[in-house]
Amino acid sequence: LTLSSGLGFKPKPNPNPKRLGLAAGGRSEPEPKAFEDFVLQLQKNLCRQVEELDGSGAKFCSDDWEDSRGHGVTRVIEGGDIVAKGAIS
Repeated sequence: LTLSSGLGFKPKPNPNPKRLGLAAGGRSEPEPKAFEDFVLQLQKNLCRQVEELDGSGAKFCSDDWEDSRGHGVTRVIEGGDIVAKGAIS
């Protein structure tokens, strides 16, 4: 997802490696649960920001999925004033 700075989106600095379950310096493998929690929180924050920027009251709906590759959450928004249709997976 890329939003122009004209829409008021300001990227945050790179996350602290410890938040991703990494050792100091990010050299070891992340802990799967810590990384999953980080990605889900990032997705939630992105959705909230897009909803706020759109301003129409349109909200993302969630589609939890699971298949042979794993599981995840796809979030979709439709009918907004700025975002006609979009998804964050």
